[in-house]
Amino acid sequence: MTRYAMSRGCAGFVVDGSIRDVGVIKELDFPVFARGVSPMGLTRTVRRDQCAIACGGVLVKPVS
Repeated sequence: MTRYAMSRGCAGFVVDGSIRDVGVIKELDFPVFARGVSPMGLTRTVRRDQCAIACGGVLVKPVS
């Protein structure tokens, strides 16, 4: 997902949850702000591109 985001021009991720594959993300020098780290993978992936989120009580909207 990180490589895909980079190829699409994303500057970084804000994740209201845990992430995995931290070593790879560090090697790619891609900024990610998350609540924590988990070695467990997901059984399914839900993609939500370009939607507003609330993170830490702050509304974050995608750039048009």
